[in-house]
Amino acid sequence: MTTKDNQDQVKIIGRNIANLLRDNDMTQVELAKRIGVSESTVGKWTLGISAPRAGTMKLIADLFRVPISAIVESQVKAKSYRQAFLFDRIANSSEEDLEKLSKLLDIIENEKNHS
Repeated sequence: MTTKDNQDQVKIIGRNIANLLRDNDMTQVELAKRIGVSESTVGKWTLGISAPRAGTMKLIADLFRVPISAIVESQVKAKSYRQAFLFDRIANSSEEDLEKLSKLLDIIENEKNHS
């Protein structure tokens, strides 16, 4: 990978982290505290100055419940990755858990219809 490619990748990662923060109503300060880094480190990531190490990316991905690809790939839609993550979890659920999920979804749908 060339230096230019590396710089582009760092910017993509920064943009995706910033989007995850925005989409999840989380501040840079909150993220820093939750994963054990400084606020300035998170700021450098979101500005595309530097990128988190692989282990830290895993922590970020787990925190936001997205695959690491949601952090490193260009033009990521965090919502679609969250949906894929949830679909995977649902696919591995027991029948009892699926029944509970179905009831929860019914409650959510009822609340939407009555708002």
